Amino acid sequence: MSDRAALPVTAVRTAVAALALILLPPATPAEGTFVYKLRGEVRLLLPWIGKDDVGGGRITLTRSGAPSGNRWTEQIEVLFGSEPDRIPKRINRWGYGRETAEWAHETGSADPRLLSTEFNGIMSHSAESSLGEALAKTRESASAHRYLYDGIRSRVLPLQASSELRILAEDDGFHYRHPERLLAMYSDALQKMPPATHKQLVNIPGLYSNPFGFLTGLSELIRQVGEGRAKASLPFVYNAKLYTLDVLSVKQLSVFETRLPSGTVRYRDTARVHFRCFNTVKQTRTDFDLWIPLSGELIGVPVRILLQPRWWLRLQMDLDPAKSHFGEGS
Repeated sequence: MSDRAALPVTAVRTAVAALALILLPPATPAEGTFVYKLRGEVRLLLPWIGKDDVGGGRITLTRSGAPSGNRWTEQIEVLFGSEPDRIPKRINRWGYGRETAEWAHETGSADPRLLSTEFNGIMSHSAESSLGEALAKTRESASAHRYLYDGIRSRVLPLQASSELRILAEDDGFHYRHPERLLAMYSDALQKMPPATHKQLVNIPGLYSNPFGFLTGLSELIRQVGEGRAKASLPFVYNAKLYTLDVLSVKQLSVFETRLPSGTVRYRDTARVHFRCFNTVKQTRTDFDLWIPLSGELIGVPVRILLQPRWWLRLQMDLDPAKSHFGEGS
């Protein structure tokens, strides 16, 4: 998972596809839209050089069908990006992810059963491993007036998983605040464009027990942390590859503070949770930290996310409660 980069420089690619996605409430949460501010830090040699408010994003939760019924759908939608006007060389990296989970409540079972997950994501096409490469790619796209985007559909079923990759090309660059045209183009490509690559993974016995995608799997681990489990682990599938997601440590915080342009925000009864995502195919790992309230209105919703997708790049995303909307229909 560490092979997908993202935000101010290459970070949206990792933050959305790799974490894509990291900002989500626990299983069966209330519907709402949660808005975040991004701080980016770059390390040229040893010291970190950072800047606040270099981008942001949101996560939106929706549900169709009632959990009290036999079947329902939960959807997590994430959109993050950089602000080119606030970043040297106007680097523009952003990404979008949406994971849909189908659930069922079977007669005689106390717990719901996960039937399937499907992730659809779009992100800036990028494979840079250094700051210099990121700047070069940005200049190259701007001079050629041609922008490439990766669109991926990753499906996970009980017996097998599959993924499709489509590469979209456009003459205009896109900003994460206005993604509508690109999302419409991706939706059209799903119907009319054959995938550039197609992969499958057969679920042999013992490979994975439930068809978790990354977002749904992380949501489940957040729920388990809220129940008091200090250690937890589960396998999930992304891009037809098997990953494991582990809770490595949980640190209880009586008070946690974040500083926003609007002022200091304080949260009580919060846990800092250290996660590890491990790619079992490439034998690579991505560690990240979430600060999660254990009680109150924001229970289970990360109020801070810390991610270092590259040795030279670190991202910090903080929830802005004043701009977030809670409850059904938000």
